[in-house]
Amino acid sequence: MKKTFTLAMVMLLPFVSFSQRNFYRYSLGFGAGLTKNQGDLPNSSSKDLISANMDYFFSPYIQSGLEIQSGKFYGAAPDSRFYQNHFKSLFFVTRVHAGQFMRQRGYPIGAKAVIQNIVKGIYGGAGLGVIASNQKNIFRDMNNASTYGANKSTDAAIPVTLGIDNSGFDSRIITGISYQGHFALGDQLDGYSPAGSKRDFYSAVTLSVKFRFGTVGVY
Repeated sequence: MKKTFTLAMVMLLPFVSFSQRNFYRYSLGFGAGLTKNQGDLPNSSSKDLISANMDYFFSPYIQSGLEIQSGKFYGAAPDSRFYQNHFKSLFFVTRVHAGQFMRQRGYPIGAKAVIQNIVKGIYGGAGLGVIASNQKNIFRDMNNASTYGANKSTDAAIPVTLGIDNSGFDSRIITGISYQGHFALGDQLDGYSPAGSKRDFYSAVTLSVKFRFGTVGVY
């Protein structure tokens, strides 16, 4: 009886158990894209952005880490105001992929496996950090309060990210595309902070590549 029960459990195991995978716990990556500020001035331009990041993976689909950005904001208004901000930012960001909620039984094959792996790479994230602004060229008029502001400043900001990458394909090289909105908690990205002005917001669309390395975990 015991032998029969053991044999039955061995035969059923592939149908009731979840597949496991190994994953590397660290990644180092770089990105490039376009960014645009949406502040008090109505006319803004999309400008170049570069980024670098290092992440720690709690699982293949949950990671936290630091992201550094360097880019430019250009903007103008009909009333002669304009600015050129060469900024740098540092954020701590956590991202969660859809794959974290898609533990499947067994190993799908063919088109089904490809579709599942693509969906696993969809992710969202949020974090907290700072933006250091440096107005390289900006219009000031001491007799006009609407042009008052700081040429150099540091603002706290909350980044919110949506994107997709190839994390579901068990590759050590991860490529992807993301949209990131940054909610500044101050009002100096465009260099102007007159009474009644609104807090600034900037967006970024980035193509990125990461290399995973380090100690190995089991998922």
